[in-house]
Amino acid sequence: MNGQASRLIELQRLQNDEARSGVGQYIAFVSGKGGTGKSFLALNTAYALSINGDKVLLIDFDLQNPNLHILANTYPTVSLQNYFAGSALLEECLTPLSNNLFCIYGEQVTGFETQPSKIQNFFRSLERITRNFDYVIFDSGSGIHESLTETMNYIRSAIIVANPEPTSVMDAYVMTKYLVQSGFNITPSVIINKCANYVDGQRAYQNLGKALRHFLREQVELLSIMPTHNDIYQSIMNQELLIKDKMDTPIRELMISIAGKLKAKQKAAKG
Repeated sequence: MNGQASRLIELQRLQNDEARSGVGQYIAFVSGKGGTGKSFLALNTAYALSINGDKVLLIDFDLQNPNLHILANTYPTVSLQNYFAGSALLEECLTPLSNNLFCIYGEQVTGFETQPSKIQNFFRSLERITRNFDYVIFDSGSGIHESLTETMNYIRSAIIVANPEPTSVMDAYVMTKYLVQSGFNITPSVIINKCANYVDGQRAYQNLGKALRHFLREQVELLSIMPTHNDIYQSIMNQELLIKDKMDTPIRELMISIAGKLKAKQKAAKG
């Protein structure tokens, strides 16, 4: 009982800590629907940022259907759901994946729900533990929902992941509209993933751009066009980290390019 009381006291102290984090960027990978390849991109982008010495924290913030631990072939003993249940401090959820990459994984809990106030407390706790991190990457749940709305209040950059299909492009339009019209201080960009070829990706991006310009007078930056590739399929099936385990694939170079663009954005933001 004393241990539980001391844990709650420590948790409250962390929530009330007003010291701001020194983190360079909070970046969220989002999508209008599931199946776009968002989690794969978040995981490999995080690793790409970490291999040149930047310290990165990757958080599975899909609170209903987390799957990063499956992609990373890791089964942590302490999850984000333990933190929200009050049975673990956020520090206890950190799991190292490589020298400079740490993860906070989730787990599927039947009937799990969390209120906006708990997400606010989470970000207060996060500020303390991320002082020494250069990037914090969020793999957010698909679609627009209450927890995403609360999360976006703390995010500085959102990467919308879409596929070339017209329905996915429309979902990306809806997500972009939500991000730019909801009063968030966010710079969105887009990755067109699972493309049969470069032309398909460009066409999808152009169609998205036409809709944004016509209806919203807005535009969104194209961060990358990612092709469908057997190396991606194999890395997912084998639960391998593609950018680490497949050194000679062209997909690795594309992932490093995405990381380079994010790093350049951070540098430009700092002036």
